[in-house]
Amino acid sequence: MRYLPQPQHLLLLAVGLYSSRAQREEEALAGHCGTDGGVASTGEAAPSALQLSHGAEKASAEFPPQATEEARTKAVSPSMLVSRHKQRRAPTRHHGQRLIHLQPPEAASPQAESTLVTSPKQVAKNSLLTDKLSTSENFELSFFLTVYGTVARHSTVLLFTKTNYPGGGQYLDTMPGLYLSGGSTRLSVVLGHDYDHRASLNDVVELDLKKDYHINVHLEGDTLTIQVNGNEVAVLPGYWGTKYPPQSGVSVWACDGSSVPANATIALLTYNPLPSDGGDQATQQDTKPKLPLTVDNSSQKVEKRRLLINNLTTGSNFEIAFDVTPKKAKAGLTSILRVTKTDTPAGHLYDAMPAFYFHPDTTQLVVVMGREDDATANITSEFILEPLWTWHVEARLQEDTFSLSVNGMVVDTIAGYRGKKYGPVRNAKVWIGDDFYEPADAEVSAITYAVLREALGNETDPAVEA
Repeated sequence: MRYLPQPQHLLLLAVGLYSSRAQREEEALAGHCGTDGGVASTGEAAPSALQLSHGAEKASAEFPPQATEEARTKAVSPSMLVSRHKQRRAPTRHHGQRLIHLQPPEAASPQAESTLVTSPKQVAKNSLLTDKLSTSENFELSFFLTVYGTVARHSTVLLFTKTNYPGGGQYLDTMPGLYLSGGSTRLSVVLGHDYDHRASLNDVVELDLKKDYHINVHLEGDTLTIQVNGNEVAVLPGYWGTKYPPQSGVSVWACDGSSVPANATIALLTYNPLPSDGGDQATQQDTKPKLPLTVDNSSQKVEKRRLLINNLTTGSNFEIAFDVTPKKAKAGLTSILRVTKTDTPAGHLYDAMPAFYFHPDTTQLVVVMGREDDATANITSEFILEPLWTWHVEARLQEDTFSLSVNGMVVDTIAGYRGKKYGPVRNAKVWIGDDFYEPADAEVSAITYAVLREALGNETDPAVEA
């Protein structure tokens, strides 16, 4: 099998995902590629009729992250699937399914104030205060800051983050971060939002050395407000409807391991969640059908990356479905469809929600669906989609399991999502192809996304509440 040149850290993908390629090809030639046949459990939910359209530009080739072989269930024989395609036409739609019409969940009551530091604590490299903070869209952050000297470089006082890329300008990197400018005591505050992950108020106040200052960071409504000793020193608008959604497991650093620590101490550090703005500004799982774009059932060729929509509100539990007609395989791993909140390749939180690819030199599907503990968790179909036929693909995440179905037959599943799912987000992007991988030689159509209800008994899943 030939591969395009790729960075060394991604070569593990070839080992993890393609080690059984030869066996699968032998099985395919023998007319089977698994054991027992299985029928997909469709439940009560159906696509919301979210019809997607297009965008711009070309992708570059690169491998996605390493796969992890999880529980295999009920692979289906290619001959069973091909029998559904005696003519080159889209498969029969799944009539009788319906979207469960639920009212969006009520905004959860704000959690109690969290006290993170009491007595004075020196800011130091790799100083983790907690990695279990639960945040809210609106909040008030309060602490006392004493600066003892300047540092030549830009230095960190505090960082609230959900990622391992502090200050990287990506989704959930800074929630917020407080810094001192190099060679001075001028304080800056960075608090990202959906449209600017580096949104900031710079040099809001210059602090005297060895003097205690009460710092207050307040986000509510449209506005980020900074107060020093009870006096408002800076205001930044632009947060209405763009705030980061509530998160659990947020890390709080009095300087992370990759930044320069400020020469300062912090004390009486508290984080106080505030009530949600409510209405359309609350990030809630949208279970109502919507048509944000003109309905267009025509096939879209995956020849360039195309932004279909950039305002999708996702759910912790969902089903995404589409029809795909492969033309021919390509030498490198190729991108088909991707739902994402970020501008980075698979490997960061919210990169793949999910993302669909073809393996190199074949039309075998691999689907990446990240979660809190593994942003690259993925599954692979056990058979090759025959070129020039149209296949109906469904990916479904509910309760603990993410599953992949082709023509209504479950071809692979992966468990481990309970309590670790991504929470619902606003303004997610849906791409045909993407910036990071060669586009597949295929056509896609009839793309739908539906939010699913959490099964009874699982409503307290932290990711769902987020």
